[in-house]
Amino acid sequence: MGFCVVSISTGIPREIVDCGECRLCCQSHNLILVSEDFGDDPSHYVCTPLEGQPGFFQIAVRENGDCHYLGENGCTIHDQAPNMCQAFSCISFARKVKRKQLQEGFRDGYIDAAVLKRGRELLRDERNKRRFPRGNAT
Repeated sequence: MGFCVVSISTGIPREIVDCGECRLCCQSHNLILVSEDFGDDPSHYVCTPLEGQPGFFQIAVRENGDCHYLGENGCTIHDQAPNMCQAFSCISFARKVKRKQLQEGFRDGYIDAAVLKRGRELLRDERNKRRFPRGNAT
């Protein structure tokens, strides 16, 4: 199971990420949490209480590990997605995650290597666009 911890605050702007066809953070049994502490209303989602964590709920997943709300064309509740989903960016995660967090996350199985890899790819692309703007490359 992959799990990416992000800072959540009510009203945080949705991250703008060009996901294209990528749905990695919605797949592979990634743990998507909802909580009133995050500004969510758990009654609006198909979710179950998170064991040992009062007030936290896990969005339901299908047998294949996909998020309950992942449809053929992406998130079926995109505009009403939990704050965790709205705030998450694989690019920001790749930029901010610390080595110790990675070691612990991989060891304990709560960081999905595919999501991290995709974030690093997009981060590299973002940096290359700044270094080599169109028309200025030699």
